[in-house]
Amino acid sequence: MTGTFAVDWRRSAFEAPRTQVNPGAVSTYNELWMSARLAALSSALASISGPPLLVKLNPDAQRTDIVTGSMKRAGVRKVALHLSGDTAPPPQFSSHAMRLLPALLLLLVTACTHAPAKPAPALTPGEHEQVLNGVRLYYRVAGEGAPGQPPVLFLHGGPGYNSYSFSKLAGVRLEKSARMVYLDQRGSGRSERPWTRDYALSTLVQDLEALRHALGAPRWVLMGHSFGGTLALEYTARHPEAVAGLVVVDGMSDAQGSYAGWVQTLEQWHPGRLAQAPEQGSDFTRVMAALQGQDVQAFFDRMQWRDPGKHMPMAQLDAQSGLRNTGELAGALFGGELLHYRFATPERIRVPTLVIVGSHDRAIGPQTARALAGALPNATLREYEDSGHFPYVEEPERFERDVTEFLSRLR
Repeated sequence: MTGTFAVDWRRSAFEAPRTQVNPGAVSTYNELWMSARLAALSSALASISGPPLLVKLNPDAQRTDIVTGSMKRAGVRKVALHLSGDTAPPPQFSSHAMRLLPALLLLLVTACTHAPAKPAPALTPGEHEQVLNGVRLYYRVAGEGAPGQPPVLFLHGGPGYNSYSFSKLAGVRLEKSARMVYLDQRGSGRSERPWTRDYALSTLVQDLEALRHALGAPRWVLMGHSFGGTLALEYTARHPEAVAGLVVVDGMSDAQGSYAGWVQTLEQWHPGRLAQAPEQGSDFTRVMAALQGQDVQAFFDRMQWRDPGKHMPMAQLDAQSGLRNTGELAGALFGGELLHYRFATPERIRVPTLVIVGSHDRAIGPQTARALAGALPNATLREYEDSGHFPYVEEPERFERDVTEFLSRLR
């Protein structure tokens, strides 16, 4: 473990080093207390009377999690109690925090002599981390848009993947004419895994709205790939006034329609396998049960690519990033809302929309994209004949041309 945590009591921004013992951008219980920097406590006293976001020390799980709360009293012992998330400190917390109270008090007093550093403007190019909607979110800004052109928020799929490979493969092309914002959703990539395990679609939408406000963007364009398309559709339907345009790339809009395609593919590639699965349940659960003991990843990889050889650049970037899908977000969604999901309010989306789908995408199914484009009042469909689930990888020049031309018309 190397490096230190930046601790801002007003914002509760606990920013962990990139190399951690725990996956998913969480830090260990002891590391927090042993690594806190004096300079990062600069706004501590001022925040005690306000309603800041707080950090919960979770000794049972040996990690820290961000929660919301408030400090009503100015006693240092009260600060420690709030940090534990309890009215009385647990045994593990007491042994650490109470011994540190004299030093903490000294740091708080000393911090008053230091003015807090002004945060960088939220749309400044570079990497950013902010606590939004109760969780630390990572995003990166890059590229230059034309004057008056809204920024473009890219939403990755997975669920639980990250924005790294898209930014390197397709983002660099789009950045020539657009201000791009690459977000790692909660529980994904370089963003934090919430201690509440709250991965509801409504919460993920709230995360996006909190980010828009943090960016100071009156309107923006949403570009969602796969599950990111689901999130983009849901956000736009709930906040139509905040969206200038929408790009849905092989997005999931009709989960049951997609899962029905999985059944057909499984029967085609592995005849009789589905008969071994229980008849009860959704197509999703039946396919997953039928694949027990098999190479599930190989099955889904094959469903997603027209040319499997083109998977290598993404695989290399995934290895380069050091990021992994923990499965936490996917488990929550596929075990709940995505099991029978269908986008239900297409009439609410009247902004210009570009729907892109690969003809050979067996994971989502081009038939669902065609139906979505037909249901949206102002949509254009582009079907890529030589692509599967990742048209921006298999047909990058066409993807750049189509998206750039679409974005150029938005203001």
